[in-house]
Amino acid sequence: MSLKFNEAIEMLIENLSETIKPEQGTYMQDAAEISEKINQELININSIFKGTVTKWDQTYMFAYKPYPKTRVPILWVEMPFAIEPQNVYVHRDPGCRLFNLKTTVNHPAVENGYVNGEKLIKLFYFDLNRVVDRMTNFICKSGKMYKLRTNLLHMHPSLLLSRNMAGMDWRKTSY
Repeated sequence: MSLKFNEAIEMLIENLSETIKPEQGTYMQDAAEISEKINQELININSIFKGTVTKWDQTYMFAYKPYPKTRVPILWVEMPFAIEPQNVYVHRDPGCRLFNLKTTVNHPAVENGYVNGEKLIKLFYFDLNRVVDRMTNFICKSGKMYKLRTNLLHMHPSLLLSRNMAGMDWRKTSY
């Protein structure tokens, strides 16, 4: 039985997290709490992306020991409105296909009845920036404070979390 890509990634994450150290567990709880807060802030700003983004906390990369170097470069985002994929080009690799996304929605990211991916991404980053501005310093139930900021000018935009470790440099984690 073959696995779907998302199922395989989730199994990999589960296997990596079976031997979690206590501080890793705390950090993962903090990441889940921050993820919930990000989703709540998307609702608070009435973003078109409210309720469409899931598993923020499963996309993190632990950059420092003793955390495992885990990176899942996927952010699960559902389309914020109904679409109808139209196959445009089929590559010889069945996993590589290009689609036009047709919709009947009147939206800034829609041109001539089709989703403009670049505009949709810019709207997502705009809303993400607004959310991060509202929760720059976030204190989790664990008592740890995280500083959130976005890095949207870089070639690979990211959401950065950092935490000051008792006088040490801020540790960074990116989504």
